[in-house]
Amino acid sequence: MAVSVKHGGFKRLMGDASNPTFGIMLPQDGVDVSHAIHIAEASDSGTDWAVSADTHPSVYIHSATTPESYYLKLYNDETNAYINGVGVTEVQIMIDGTAEVSVNATELELESGNYIQFLGNNGILDSAANEVILVEAVGTAVNYLNVKNAVAANPIELECLGTADRGFRFNAVDDEEVLVLTPVGTAVNYVEIVSAATGAKPAIRSGGTADTGLILASYDGTTQEEILVLAAVASAVNEVTITSAAAGNSPSIVASGSEDNIGLIIQAKGTGLITLSDTTSWTANGTGTYTIASTLPNAATGTAVTSWLTVKDANGSTAYIPAIV
Repeated sequence: MAVSVKHGGFKRLMGDASNPTFGIMLPQDGVDVSHAIHIAEASDSGTDWAVSADTHPSVYIHSATTPESYYLKLYNDETNAYINGVGVTEVQIMIDGTAEVSVNATELELESGNYIQFLGNNGILDSAANEVILVEAVGTAVNYLNVKNAVAANPIELECLGTADRGFRFNAVDDEEVLVLTPVGTAVNYVEIVSAATGAKPAIRSGGTADTGLILASYDGTTQEEILVLAAVASAVNEVTITSAAAGNSPSIVASGSEDNIGLIIQAKGTGLITLSDTTSWTANGTGTYTIASTLPNAATGTAVTSWLTVKDANGSTAYIPAIV
């Protein structure tokens, strides 16, 4: 049966008398309801396109080989505009013959050398339209973040590129610094943080040159002021364990390691002295308390202990008493 083309065809539009235009008019509802324009080769004029009638005017651009299965459909439904590639593996946006942007069922691809540019301080949202990454522009910026993926045996990498040795700064709200990572030129030593399984302790350790250790310091913007220097030795098995304590108990500093008998050295530098601040007694091996006279002779004040008195109790245990000569 012949299809009516009443009210359809090529027309000169006169809706705007001051600006008449040329249009392709499709049949109205109730006359013919296809609302489609098919662009195909002349030899395909008798092809059954096997598509449902469209509600809104649509344009179909068919391939030459299998036009009924491979085509591009363009239309809008007053809410969204649609570009639908049917039968194809991806839709490409080309400039001067080069596919600059490609979209397939799983990926959006950019040609090598292309960038995504945000024209405001905006970024990437999740499926609920919540911010995931926001990009804030800085005038004449030259430093930037570079992200590297990795093979199975290696971690991913975040690099600060642009000006050499600038590092990273992590901020809270209102640009409040939380963590600043500052590199130095030709650095080979670094800090590594290692997690742990249940019952084990995470570790903060130095890497790079062997047996380098760590420095804990304060920095006033100009000078690094050391607070604690942690020096390492090769093949170390002994260490110091510092343990906190609950109310009513004392924290402890204890020699620990794999050996059964380990000493602990506390050493002053040069002619400096080791001072037990305002104390008059101590306990040896947790068995007895020894008291220093509350008032020392003037000659003994600030004098290093060079001799020890040994005293045995009734059980034969030996106590050591410092002697100032």
